[in-house]
Amino acid sequence: MIWFQGGPGGSSLHGMLYENGPCLSDGPDGTKFNPHSWTEHFNIIYLDQPAGVGFSYVDDNSNATSYPSRAEESSLDAVTFIRLFYEAFPAFADVDLHLAGESYAGRYIPSLASTILEYNDFLTSAPDHRLSQHTIPLRSLMMGNPWISPPEQLASMYDVSCVSYRDKFEPHLDPQDCSRALEVVDRCEAVARACALEDNDSVLCALPKKLCQDQYVGIFANVTRSYYDRRLRNCPGPQNCYPDIDEMVGFLSSDEIMRELLEVPAQTGGRKHRWEMSSPLIEKNYFDSGDFYTPAIKDLKKILAHSSKKRAAGSQSLLDVLVYVGVTDIICNADGVLEGLRQIRWEGRTAFRAAQWQDVSWNASSGGRGGRFKGAPGLWLAEIEEAGHMVPHDQPASSLKLVETWLRHLESASAVFDVVDGGGKSEEKETFSISQPNQTVFEMLMEDIDSAADL
Repeated sequence: MIWFQGGPGGSSLHGMLYENGPCLSDGPDGTKFNPHSWTEHFNIIYLDQPAGVGFSYVDDNSNATSYPSRAEESSLDAVTFIRLFYEAFPAFADVDLHLAGESYAGRYIPSLASTILEYNDFLTSAPDHRLSQHTIPLRSLMMGNPWISPPEQLASMYDVSCVSYRDKFEPHLDPQDCSRALEVVDRCEAVARACALEDNDSVLCALPKKLCQDQYVGIFANVTRSYYDRRLRNCPGPQNCYPDIDEMVGFLSSDEIMRELLEVPAQTGGRKHRWEMSSPLIEKNYFDSGDFYTPAIKDLKKILAHSSKKRAAGSQSLLDVLVYVGVTDIICNADGVLEGLRQIRWEGRTAFRAAQWQDVSWNASSGGRGGRFKGAPGLWLAEIEEAGHMVPHDQPASSLKLVETWLRHLESASAVFDVVDGGGKSEEKETFSISQPNQTVFEMLMEDIDSAADL
């Protein structure tokens, strides 16, 4: 599995140390064991991308144009990374690959998956049939509270914030803020939809920022309640409902980690001297280019069409999509995500709409209902109770059960997402014995990425 953080501009080490990694941040000076790590079921790479995020860097770091500004650009970089990873660790080259992440990863992951499909098609259709041996074995996409369709998701922020929600949550915003949001929401939705209708025109898609981000989303951000989890109220200040994140930043930026353990300044040629949870430069690039308001619907349609075609042909090389949503999120809330998925016109669209919700077989940490799911062959949606934007952080045991169930579903090659508990049987987890990586290729990974590629 490769894990992608959101943002745009978020470092995936956030996910590793705050959500589903083998060790979690434990104050400013260390980490603690995570018994609910997703590494219980997957070998995981936490990839800092686009280039410039986290510990990643570009050669010419003084020039903003050297950094990616669109998901299509960073997808090409990610494909190159995957290819070089397989050269360095060939034992993984035939192992199913899963792309997972949250939030803006809902834009990154479909773009990358679409690029991988194009890459694989190129190799399989090449005159040299040996190239088909180098296809990327993409098996599934797993996206948590994903940003996939801005028009629907932006409008839904008002809908879930200014009325009682699901008969158990009070309105998130006060009446004055709701009045301000109501004045802007329709115009914001309209300019975001114009971007979607014009085939993702980059100039047109850059226009919504001032209206939508500054005047509309800003209302939700500038209150002492979290738009990542409506249960978090009376926070120390706007955008400060997770104060312990600062401890993680301090830990990764400490001399012990940066200079002594990882030798980051030396390894990056002096281009990186501290770790940032989010890159302001990458965020600006992706807003200015219009990428932030570019829907993932076109890529998801392509992915699901590929999945339907493979399934109809009886292929064993299937590609399935799981979307999961913490129901207390505001910014990528469950209602908006569902409405976004309904915008995808694909063969299973009617079946997905008609599918009935079913409860999952496990409970939330409080002992209450764990969530529910619905889906059609190729696309599944799960809602996780008592969780906000960061499901693995809020419901670690529930999220681990979800990915365990998803993996069992994929291994069965069934069209049905089986959420029935397997009776508590313990299955031996397959492991892969990896020898020391080929030194020549490993050294090439440290050099100019273009000179390392054979394909």
